[in-house]
This record gives sequence, structure tokens and C-alpha cells, in this order.
Amino acid sequence: MKKRDYLALFDAGTTAQLEKLEHHGRKSCWKELSLRELVYLLSEEMLELHEEYYEPVGTFSHIRLRQEAADVANYAHMIIERCNEVIMGGEDVRQK
Repeated sequence: MKKRDYLALFDAGTTAQLEKLEHHGRKSCWKELSLRELVYLLSEEMLELHEEYYEPVGTFSHIRLRQEAADVANYAHMIIERCNEVIMGGEDVRQK
């Protein structure tokens, strides 16, 4: 892939992710969740993404599929951020 393809990919993902984060802005801060909770929530979102994709013909929605994919990406980014904290010398968040 060329660099510009990556940029288009990240742009599309970022837009969808920000929409979902703004929609869920009223929820508690994700930083209060343990790494275990984040991994669990990611797996739940993966199930929702899978279920949305396999909706019966006539009820499938690209809009809902995009929203579920954005949720998956958001939880993955939260996990990455937590891992970065440990890599940079922070506390092992698995213990929380």
C-alpha cells in the first residue's frame, strides 16, 4: 500500500471513531476501567460487529456496521494506550 492509502484509511477510521466517542461522551471515563475490562469490552464489541455483519438480508446496515467497527477500533486504541504506559515505564495495568 502507498502512504496516501494509509492516510485515507486512518482518516475514514478516525472520523467514525470520533463520532462514536462523541455519541458515548456521557459515559464514564474509560481510564477508570482496568485493562481486563477493556479487553472484555473489546471482545463484546467484536461479537456485536460480527452479529451486525450477519444480520438477515433486508436488515443489514452499513451505517450500523461502521458504528460497530468504530467501537472495536476505539477499544483497541484504549488498550494500546494502556500498553504504551507500561512500555514507557509505568505500572503493569494487568494488576488493576
